[in-house]
Amino acid sequence: VDLEFHVLGAAGSKHNILSAFAEQLRCRIVVYPRLSQQHIIEVLSQAKVFLFPSFYEGFGMATTESMACGCAVVVTSTGFGEAIRDGVDGFVCNFQDVAMMTARCSLLLADDELRLRHVKLGRERVSNLSWPEQVQKLEILYKKWIHMF
Repeated sequence: VDLEFHVLGAAGSKHNILSAFAEQLRCRIVVYPRLSQQHIIEVLSQAKVFLFPSFYEGFGMATTESMACGCAVVVTSTGFGEAIRDGVDGFVCNFQDVAMMTARCSLLLADDELRLRHVKLGRERVSNLSWPEQVQKLEILYKKWIHMF
């Protein structure tokens, strides 16, 4: 299998990140520091699967951006990952279940029909998201909370 693993927006040094992987895999890992929006779009548009095993994510920009760029997503239930419909527009995995994450990524890479269905539904899901809409929803929620007290 001729796959590459891309790490986008890496906060640590390339050397430290690569050292976490087996030496024979390091030649297939690409580490990017902070990227411009255009470069993120270019990289994500070339990817088939977006793996985001995050313990914490505010809204989930990385997930929504990858869905908009045509990636099938495998995420944990943080940020926008909580809104993913498991098995419909992405896969949601338990936080430390590496075997499940591996299985879901492998499935998407092996089954083009399934992956493309996830891509289509994922793009549809995020196509209407906008900052003004999200801010308005947050404002409504805050006002609701204020009136509760």
